[in-house]
Amino acid sequence: MRKEDSSKESRNDPKFRLLDMIMDFRNYSREYVVNNIPNIHRDIRIHFLDESYNLARNSVAAAHTTGNIRRKYITEMCVCISMLNVLIGEIKEVDTVPERRIEVMIGKLSTIKDCVYGWRSNEEAKR
Repeated sequence: MRKEDSSKESRNDPKFRLLDMIMDFRNYSREYVVNNIPNIHRDIRIHFLDESYNLARNSVAAAHTTGNIRRKYITEMCVCISMLNVLIGEIKEVDTVPERRIEVMIGKLSTIKDCVYGWRSNEEAKR
C-alpha cells in the first residue's frame, strides 16, 4: 500500500474528521486573514496561529486518549476556541481584512465549536 493510500484511510477515521476541519480552518485563516494583518499588529498574528496550532494539538491528543485525560484535552480545545473568538474580535478591529473572509473563518470555527461541544457532551454523558 502506498503512503498516500494509508494517509487517506486514516482520514476516514472519525477521530480525524475534526482534525481535518481544524486544519482547513487554520489554512484558510492563515492564507486569507492572518497574512492581511499589518506588521504593527504582529502580536495578534502570533497569538492567533499559536491558538490554532494548540487546537490541532489538543484534538490529536484527545483522539488518542481516554477517560479524564480525554476530557481535559477536550476542555483545552474549548479554551482555544474561546481565545480564537477573542482574537477574531481583535482582527475585526484592525479593519484590514475583508469582512467576508472573516465571516467565512467564523463559520469554519463555528462548525468546529459545534463538534467539540458535542464531543464534550458525549464524554460527560459517559460519566
